[in-house]
Amino acid sequence: LEDAAAWQAIGAELPTLLDEDGLARYFPADWLPGSDVLTAYVLAIAHAAGAPLPEAARTRMLDALEALATGKRPYRRLFRPGDDTLRRLITLEALARHGRVTPAMLEPLSIHPQLWPTSALLDWYSIQRHATALPGRDARLAEADTLLRNRLVWSATRLGFSTEARDGLWWLLRSADENAARALLLVADSPEWAEEAPRLAGGTLARQVKGHWDTTLANAWGTLAMRRYATRFEREAVGGQSTAALGGAAQTLDWGAAPATGGAQVFDWPASGRGELRLAHQGSGAPWALVQASAAIALRQPLAAGLKVHRSVESVQAAVPGRHTRGDLVRVKLAIDAQQDLTWVVLSDPLPAGSNVVGGLRNAATPLGVQAGGLGHWPAFTEAGFEHYRAYFDVLPRGTTRLEYLVRLNAAGEFRLPATRAEAMYAPDLFGALPNGTMTIAAAPSPAAPSPAAPVGGR
Repeated sequence: LEDAAAWQAIGAELPTLLDEDGLARYFPADWLPGSDVLTAYVLAIAHAAGAPLPEAARTRMLDALEALATGKRPYRRLFRPGDDTLRRLITLEALARHGRVTPAMLEPLSIHPQLWPTSALLDWYSIQRHATALPGRDARLAEADTLLRNRLVWSATRLGFSTEARDGLWWLLRSADENAARALLLVADSPEWAEEAPRLAGGTLARQVKGHWDTTLANAWGTLAMRRYATRFEREAVGGQSTAALGGAAQTLDWGAAPATGGAQVFDWPASGRGELRLAHQGSGAPWALVQASAAIALRQPLAAGLKVHRSVESVQAAVPGRHTRGDLVRVKLAIDAQQDLTWVVLSDPLPAGSNVVGGLRNAATPLGVQAGGLGHWPAFTEAGFEHYRAYFDVLPRGTTRLEYLVRLNAAGEFRLPATRAEAMYAPDLFGALPNGTMTIAAAPSPAAPSPAAPVGGR
């Protein structure tokens, strides 16, 4: 909040909030043990904010964390087993900010950052950033940087992580929103991330719901991250005019008359089919531009933008083996690959004209929910019309989800089917599409003529 008086008042109370070992506790009660996670957070957020803590209390907290990191005192057991590595990383990250990490403190760690949740990867990244004298530091920093880049997932303009399903470690004061903010804060000053930083900032802001992130800690880290970003990239307020030109047409945005969030400029696609978009700004500040192209074109190759669709058709009852014939029964198998956990996704699959889904028209087709590497998830609703089959998922887990349905082919001919498409209903930039081409259905074979009757009687 940048309230110096409130921070000073909290600092004056800090000694009463430390236990006998020097760990911070949530309430000033002598019977309440301190928390290593809370202690590390207080030290880390104060360091990141450049806000001084009372020296005596700060030294006691650092000594307490150092005693844990060196094994002089054991970690107090939490109700979640298996968190020893994660808690040790949290401890070391706070110590690294104050220059108190030694190579010996890393020896008890089983160092496999590719297996850690994102919060632990960020702790490891921060340790390497702040403890510059650690052996092998450059290689470890490069590895952590690569792993972080590989975990970033974009849903339209929203920043997500491929590990988000297991990143909500609330008992360790960690959340996915906090991870986004900490990631931005870590790389905001890095020249290697200069091009990605604006997108990270926008993606972190897009995670907000009703103007805030999910936890108090996420809001604290988010505030610091945005201030750090603004200090480097947005030192001046935006003013003047921004101009966009495409195919001989030009439009100007006057920042004096526009809202602080800017405005949208829409252009027709150039008649020649090709054109150069030119953006220019005259005035103060450095505005952002989000460019999006929309066109109605035939889909010839599978398209994956956060979702990938698979489809196959097999015969169940066939009049003529090896081909589709009027009256046949076929099974359509569909699969969606999602890069992250999503809510409200619709999968739409076209039907040849005249065909019908076996089982009825509404919520009748039977899905086969199979989740790769875990439990399946059934659609919240299925819809079988005369032109398409649709499945609506209220939750679509990360990984592969499969379903299938039966179709009776009731008309002969060549049917040019539109694409099968999966789309996040409230983030339409996140989708997958699969071209289907032409489906040929032959006419039913004519029934065999009856054999002539044998003559009756004799001579």
